[in-house]
Amino acid sequence: VGSEMCIRDRAETLKRLDKYVVIVCAGWENEVNLEDTLFAGTLLERLTPEFSLSGDPALLAHKLYQKSDGKLSMFLEDSSHIRRLRKLDLQKDIDFCLSIDRYNCVPEMVNGEISL
Repeated sequence: VGSEMCIRDRAETLKRLDKYVVIVCAGWENEVNLEDTLFAGTLLERLTPEFSLSGDPALLAHKLYQKSDGKLSMFLEDSSHIRRLRKLDLQKDIDFCLSIDRYNCVPEMVNGEISL
């Protein structure tokens, strides 16, 4: 559960760029993690039908989001990262990170630097 999800704006920006899009999930300790995959699926939900899904990883992420029925917190309840954050008493951080469309921001990397 990295940063807040400003899905709507990210999706709209990607649609306007009209370019091939690759979504890369960071994972955790060289493993796939549920929250990154769910984020990708949430973004893919906003990108379809304008973008087509290419390959099983995209299909898996999109189906995972659809299975969550938009209830991200409940869906991630037993994920390793959520359990780790709860042990650190960071429920407020979890709630914040799972809020969707909180900010109107789209980070962009140009010449190796990320800016908003």
